[in-house]
Amino acid sequence: MLKKLLIIISITFSIASHCYSGFSDTLLTFADRQYLAGNYDLAIKEYLRIGFLQEFSDPSIQLRLADSYYRKGDWQTARSYYDQVFRLTEQDSILIHSKLNKISSLVSEEKYKQALIDLYAIHDSIYRKHFFEIDVLFAICYFGIEDFEQSKAYFIHAVGDDAIARTKIDSVFNKKKLFNRPNPAFAYSLSLFVPGLGQIYSGDISDGLNSFFLTESLLILGLVVTFEYSIIDALMSVLPWYQRYYMGGLTNTRELAISQRQKRRSKAYKGILEILMETQE
Repeated sequence: MLKKLLIIISITFSIASHCYSGFSDTLLTFADRQYLAGNYDLAIKEYLRIGFLQEFSDPSIQLRLADSYYRKGDWQTARSYYDQVFRLTEQDSILIHSKLNKISSLVSEEKYKQALIDLYAIHDSIYRKHFFEIDVLFAICYFGIEDFEQSKAYFIHAVGDDAIARTKIDSVFNKKKLFNRPNPAFAYSLSLFVPGLGQIYSGDISDGLNSFFLTESLLILGLVVTFEYSIIDALMSVLPWYQRYYMGGLTNTRELAISQRQKRRSKAYKGILEILMETQE
């Protein structure tokens, strides 16, 4: 869903950016056709050949290379070519396209703080013309760093005067359980005092019960060995196993809580993106 939304942000500029006149070369035509067909590796090969012949001085070729790597998912290489575009042209439409795609690539790699730095560097005149794309990128970044209030504000601003979409987004963010539960620290504390309770709290009842009965069985076994033989025998034979499963249960509890909370947040996130997609139809 995120990839689809980022492509929509990119597509606003892609068509215009790839319709350069002034090239009648068969090689370029072939490369462009491969790009449009989704054969990015072949397109890159041909663009590199053209770029080499032109000593990589044409920003349109650098942009084509950047976009090809972007669509391929090679974010770092794409950014390096977008940086070259910045140095080779002052054409606003190309610069804006390159800037937003570069930021989108950072978002795709979950480098949210770095993306925010670039977003805040965008001039107000550009923001006014492309507020939807920029607001969505802001919102995604803040969601990624778990600043949900800021994320909500940007998502709502992105949909403008669409009252229905604003209400839906507000409703999603108001469901606090989707964002804050289960709490990994609280789940850990529960299992610290009662093995398995943290897993049950996090939603995995079977794993919680298994952890509880296993550790309690080992505890009972340790008491039996203590009374039948000695505490030394219990410490030597039973304690290592008890400690292993008790500590393992604590680790599993934290990981389970984090995983379950992430699933809830992903569900909310997917719902928000679907609302945004509806506004663009």
